[in-house]
This record gives sequence, C-alpha cells and structure tokens, in this order.
Amino acid sequence: MKYWLIILITACLAERGIAESETSTSIGTARVASVSLADAELGEVLRFISAKSEELLKRPVNFILLGEGSGSKKLSLQLNNVPLSALLKYACELTNCVAEIVPDGVLVGPKKDVLRAKSDWNEAKVVTGRGSAASQLALITIPSLQLEAAAVSEVISFLRSHVDELKQGKAQAMSSNFLLIDNPDAPVKDLPVSLQLKDARLSSVIRFISAAAGPELSYRIDRGAVVFGHKADLKAAPIPQIKASPAGFSWMKNKLIPEVKINGASLEETLQLIRHYTEGRFNVVNQSKKTSGAVELNLKNVSLATLLAYVCEQTNTNFRVENSAIIIIDGKKRPIRKSSSRTGNKGGSTQDTKGKPVFDE
Repeated sequence: MKYWLIILITACLAERGIAESETSTSIGTARVASVSLADAELGEVLRFISAKSEELLKRPVNFILLGEGSGSKKLSLQLNNVPLSALLKYACELTNCVAEIVPDGVLVGPKKDVLRAKSDWNEAKVVTGRGSAASQLALITIPSLQLEAAAVSEVISFLRSHVDELKQGKAQAMSSNFLLIDNPDAPVKDLPVSLQLKDARLSSVIRFISAAAGPELSYRIDRGAVVFGHKADLKAAPIPQIKASPAGFSWMKNKLIPEVKINGASLEETLQLIRHYTEGRFNVVNQSKKTSGAVELNLKNVSLATLLAYVCEQTNTNFRVENSAIIIIDGKKRPIRKSSSRTGNKGGSTQDTKGKPVFDE
C-alpha cells in the first residue's frame, strides 16, 4: 500500500467546522487520535474526511475538486489528536490547494480555479426566468450522485431522466427540462465531470456540474428549463420581435406542449413540427440562410413560444411574429473560438469517459 490511515476516534463534538456557511455546511470538530499518510492522493483524503464527517456528525460533506489532476496530487504527513478541519487544512497546504465553503459543499483546488468557481457561484444565473424558477431547484434533494469523468451531455441526459422521480410533490411548476446549447466552434458536451455528492440540493448540483467541468461550461435558469452551454453563448436567450400581433404571440405563450423530442433534425424539419403545433393559426416562413446544424431538444410542458426560442438558440436564428405568420430570421453570428484544450485532451469523444453517472436513491 502506498498510504495508510491509522485512526482512533476519541471524541465527536458537532460545534463548528472550518467555517460556517448559510446552509450549515461543516466538518465539525470530530477529532482523530492518529493519522499517518504516505503518498496519499488528495482525492482519497477528501473522501475519507467526508465519510468520517457523515459517520460522526451525521451530515455528509461534499468536496468538489477543481483543476485537472488535483485529485491525484500526493501528500505525506503524520498528525496526532487533530480535528478533521485541520487534516483538510494541511492536506490543502501540502498540495498547493485551497478550500472554500459554498452552500452544500466545499470547493478544493488550485487558488485560481477555486476563485474562478467562487466568482461564478456568486454570479446571478437567472437571465430569462424569475427568482422563483431558481428557488424551486433548491426544493429537490439529490440523495447520491457519483460521476467519474462523465461527459456533460451524459450528465444532462441523466438529470433529465431522474429529476421527475425526486420531486415528490415539490416544485411541481418546474418542468424538469435540461438543455445543452453546444457551439461547434467551442464544444462543451464532452467536457468531463467528476463529482461525489450526497444529499445536495439540485440548485447546488447544477452549480457543481458547471464548476467541475471548468470555465468553459456555464448555465442559465429560464422559467422553462436549465440551459447549459459555453459561457459566452448563454448571456441571454433569443428575444423574438413582435410586430402587429401581440394577441397572436400571447396565444403562442399559452399554447402548452406536453412533450417534444427532436433528435438531430434540421431547421426545416423542425419548422414542420412547429407548423403542426400552430394548429393552422400561423404560417411559418423560413427567411434564414442557415443550411447546416441540427436541433436536439427534449422538453416537457413548454409553451410554443418557449419551444421556438430554444430552436432559434440552437440554430443561431431568431423569429418575429407578424399577424398570422411566424418568420424565422438569421440571428447574430456566434463568435469563433478555439476548441477547449480540456476537450482536446479527452479526444473530443464520450468514448473516453471512464463511466456514466451512478444515481442512488
């Protein structure tokens, strides 16, 4: 064995941890009589601290490792009669990492990565939705989520499949929609995400996914969905142009579609579906010059207006409503950026992922 742990628990006092967050995240003051580490990986040490906190303090601590390779950094130490908080402190110092407490977890990694993630955490993420749309996410608790280098696209698909099961009568107004807006010039769908979470609120899980994937991935909370994508692409959803037909647009906002699945359809094929949903009330005219790109949508309980907005966001177009016509027009050109080095290191394919999400209820 490259490392060993010799632990004798002498006391457990659930008073106060290394810091106190507004969600009472803490590793408390559980003390270990003796800890001996030789070439231990930081990730293993954090898992040990988390397990002991859950065992002794009856509340798990979620550690979110940031920075590629941080979890495999090695450390050696010998400590006697120390609290778990001190073990975390020394483990970070010996691996040139820092720790920052956030709601439902602790960010651990190089200082620049932790500061970036903390800054992103504090940003207002609700762009087109209202505060209630974000607060509903905090009503759902994820019992256990284990990700080992899972692609962002896999994680989003997994959340989409399981969140409805966890509502249990809560946040019924939230439609459990999760979308990915991928830019071919800056793809994010294959970025790897590694997380070990227990009893975390969905609002925090979303933030953890964004932080773990790196600075390229961000998210936006709409009233209709949680949208993931490259940070530069998520500043705002397309805003339709309404001309001479406010009543028609109101009908589109009230026209509810129970479920829609579009898997790789072209813009024109998608517009055929839109024509069907209008029930003959609107002509759908495509004036866009876009000839490439595919639409990937999996939505429940969305209005026709919201569906159109997401179609336009994925195809880099926009739409306007004039009397009895919906006109698709070209949107602003997406910026061209170099592909992520992290994606390149992973080969740009989900085949390189070590495993798919494991969701324990």
